[in-house]
Amino acid sequence: MHEVSDSLNSSARVTGLLPVLAVNKDEDIRIREAALEVFSKRGYPERNDEEYKYSPAGKIFSTFTSSETGVSPVVADLPSGIRISFSGSAIIISGDVRLPQGFIVCTLQDALEQKHPAAIRYLNKLFGQPEDSLLALNISEALTGLFIYAPVKCILPEVLHIIYPESSAENTLLNLRNLFVFSDQSECNISEYWLCSSKQNQGLTWSSEIVLEGSARLNIYKNQFAENGAVLFDHTHAQVLGKGVLKTATLSHGGKWIRNNLTIELLSSHAEVHLNGLFSTSDKQHVDHHTAVIHAEPHCNSFQLYKGVLQQQSSGVFNGKILVRRDAQKTNAYQSSQNLVLGNHASINAKPQLEIFADDVKCSHGSSTGKIDHDALFYLRCRGLSEESAKRLLIDAFSSQVLDTIEDDAIKAFASGRIFSDSI
Repeated sequence: MHEVSDSLNSSARVTGLLPVLAVNKDEDIRIREAALEVFSKRGYPERNDEEYKYSPAGKIFSTFTSSETGVSPVVADLPSGIRISFSGSAIIISGDVRLPQGFIVCTLQDALEQKHPAAIRYLNKLFGQPEDSLLALNISEALTGLFIYAPVKCILPEVLHIIYPESSAENTLLNLRNLFVFSDQSECNISEYWLCSSKQNQGLTWSSEIVLEGSARLNIYKNQFAENGAVLFDHTHAQVLGKGVLKTATLSHGGKWIRNNLTIELLSSHAEVHLNGLFSTSDKQHVDHHTAVIHAEPHCNSFQLYKGVLQQQSSGVFNGKILVRRDAQKTNAYQSSQNLVLGNHASINAKPQLEIFADDVKCSHGSSTGKIDHDALFYLRCRGLSEESAKRLLIDAFSSQVLDTIEDDAIKAFASGRIFSDSI
């Protein structure tokens, strides 16, 4: 095993003593040990791993030991709705709104103990044998997780706010897992928050399996705002099984190192997905977005738009892949990466990709990177704006296309107030 792997696992739990996050203990041990074997062989991904060529993880993770506990930070200005926070292996649900009948929010352990059919059917089915060693680490070490289930025709009018925990100890890594299942004709809005308020060196990995059945609709917003010492690995794998619609927006600012893996499988005709992202980096921060949209059936639509604003010595990555399988005729797929580089030592690596095996499709992709338009800046300054105000106005205009995809005004205001909190 690599030295960095030994560093993390030296204080680790014995697999058989970890909480059961599978249909039974034997299955849990099998899944964890198989994932641990992958991680042990590969270690933390370095530059020789094509998927981590610009985001090597060994140096970032090598100081961490596994953490046993984590508590969600208190967020005074969180938008109204139903709040879910973590306290150790338990979750706390708060808010004035009652959940609709049949709508379930609980820990994965509780869902499995109650033998919920959706948990039994889908848990551990989407990831399969993990190829990403950080995902393998997450699966082998996960302490707890969140289970969300929406029954048929259930519409949740309020936003479900999930506040992920932070460790109380320095140089520790928390590992969590989620399963979200939305039945036919259900509708839900979820807003996730990684708001690491401490400046100490600490990390969080979380992985989510998301299933949309029938004509389910889900909006999920990922708010990632943290102090400079924090590290995040987020792996989300979703399957759209019917004529459902999945919309995401990932907003990132702060932290030392952020990696977002987002894989979407469109497994039924007329399924649709919208992936949007906006990140702002400064100092030596690093944000990496890896997306994969798999069109497996005809008449499906996918749209991806990711934008970045990079300052000082910060760096970013966008690696997006659209795979159109042979039977996925009449596919409509769009992908774009657009970036503003404001720092002389800032950098962005963008790699949009298309793999098309069908012959009747409409697909496009592209990437653009540049600096602020000096003519536009001059135009605004001639009309009385200071240089700082003019730059901020141009950055706001550049970012608005992504921010406007957030359908909830309160979440949009929350994210807008943080993503450029120290810009310019």
